[in-house]
Amino acid sequence: MSGNELELKYKLINIETIKFVYDSTQLSKCQLEDTRPVIFYGHKVDQNNEIINIRVGVKVCQAENSSNILAELVVDYHYKTIGIQSAEVTEDGLLIPGNFLVTLFSIAYSTTRGIFYEKFTNVFPKYIILPIINPNEYFETNDWLWEDD
Repeated sequence: MSGNELELKYKLINIETIKFVYDSTQLSKCQLEDTRPVIFYGHKVDQNNEIINIRVGVKVCQAENSSNILAELVVDYHYKTIGIQSAEVTEDGLLIPGNFLVTLFSIAYSTTRGIFYEKFTNVFPKYIILPIINPNEYFETNDWLWEDD
């Protein structure tokens, strides 16, 4: 390892469901082809406590009207991250290797898929399964920071 590489180790320490809501009246009227999942996500870094939080959310909307939300699940993942205190701080924030964040997001998204399936299995008239995604594409094309609620 060269002198300016950042060595990071992580451990998932907590999974917290922030939001789980659905409109059973509207869902009971929907067919699977009438719905579509919308995925959103973000991250926060607490350098002093060596914690990285990844938030993954899913909104199930009517296909023709994305503002009509039928269901929503939001989950936070808290990772203890050894080595983050050594990260370089710039004007834009901490310099954390992108592939490290992608790894954390991949774990979080895959787990969210399972939580979504488990929570909504008895809610939807037919199963909605979240798509398998390439997390690299999500990471490269979207803003990863979220605002406090």
